[in-house]
Amino acid sequence: MSCHGDGDSNAPPRSTNGTMETTATAVGAHRAHVGVAATWHRQLVCSDCHAVPAEVNSPGHMDGDGKAELTFGTIAGAGAMWNGTSCTNACHGRAALGGTKPNPVWTTVDGTQSTCGSCHGAPPPPPHPTGNNCATCHPTMEEASLTFRDPASHIDGKVDVVGGGATGGCTSCHGSATSSAPPKDLSGDTAATAAGVGAHQAHLTTSAWRRTIACTSCHTVPLTADAPGHIDGDNMAELKFDTLNSVATYNRQASTCGNMYCHGNGRVSTSSASWITPGKLACTSCHTMDGTGMSGDHRRHLRENIQCSGCHADVINAGRTIINAALHVNGLHEVKMGAGTYNPNTRRCSNLACHENETW
Repeated sequence: MSCHGDGDSNAPPRSTNGTMETTATAVGAHRAHVGVAATWHRQLVCSDCHAVPAEVNSPGHMDGDGKAELTFGTIAGAGAMWNGTSCTNACHGRAALGGTKPNPVWTTVDGTQSTCGSCHGAPPPPPHPTGNNCATCHPTMEEASLTFRDPASHIDGKVDVVGGGATGGCTSCHGSATSSAPPKDLSGDTAATAAGVGAHQAHLTTSAWRRTIACTSCHTVPLTADAPGHIDGDNMAELKFDTLNSVATYNRQASTCGNMYCHGNGRVSTSSASWITPGKLACTSCHTMDGTGMSGDHRRHLRENIQCSGCHADVINAGRTIINAALHVNGLHEVKMGAGTYNPNTRRCSNLACHENETW
C-alpha cells in the first residue's frame, strides 16, 4: 500500500499516480469490489482479477508501463475479458440471463450496476420459473426478500438450489396455494388455452363421475425439486402415462392426447382429446349410447332399451347418473346385475331372469 491504496486496503484509491477519483480507470470500482464486507456477495480479493506478486520486485509487477496486468480467476469464467472500459465475466452475468448490466462500466460507481436484475433478470427469463421469491429454490436467500442469509455463497462460482433452507414446494413454480397443478404454469399462464395449463384442473379436481386422477397418471413425480429430469432447462413437462394408458401419446404441436384408454376404450371411434379446448365431457365423448363399436352384445341390449344400470348397477343408476365415481374409468369392467352373475373369464352370464345362460 506504499504505492497504491491506503491504510485500510491495498486497492485504490489512491492509484500509483496519486489519483483518488473513481472516474479514473486506475481507481474505478476497486473499493466497490474489495472494500468493506458486502451484504450480497462473497468478499472479493485482489487475486480474482490480478496476479498478486509475492515480492514487490517480482517479475511483471513493476514493469514500467504503469498499467496493472489483469489475470482473471476461475470464478470470472472462461472468456472473461476487459476492453479498457468495461468487464465481461461470469461475475456480472450475461445477456441471456436477462441482466440489464452484464458488461458494467468500471468507472461507474453509483450502485446502478449492482442491483438485483443487473447481472440476471429478477426473475431470469424462461425456462426459469416466473416467481420472484428467491428463497423458494435458493436456500441462501431470506424468505420473501432480496437479502442474503449468507452473502459468501453469492457469486462464488456455484448456484445453490433447493436443499436445506429452501422454502419452496411443488406450488412454488406451478399451480396455486391449493393445487400443485397449473394454473399457473411455469411461464405464469393461467388460461386453459395455454399448453402449460390446459386441462390440468379438469383432470385433478375431484369428480362425481370418474376415478381420482393423480399427477402420476401422466407424469413421473420427482421426490425432490432437483431430481434428475425435473428441472432440465427445456421448460417442458415430461409425460409418462400410467399402465391404463400404456400406449398413449401426446402431440405437442396439436396439443392432443391419442390412443387414450381414458378417452376411448369404451369403444368410441376416437380415443384422442384436445388438451387445450375447454368443455365438459358427455357420455358419448368416450363411448356411444347405442352400442355401436362396443364390445359383445352391447348394441343388441341397448336396442332392447336395457339401461346401463341393468348390467353396471354398482356404477350407474337408471337415470344415467354415476353413483360410484371410483368404479368409472378405472380400467375394469364393473359388471353387477340385479339378478344373476357374470363370469369375466368365460364371458358368460348365468341365472338371469331375462334369458338363459349366454356368452357375451
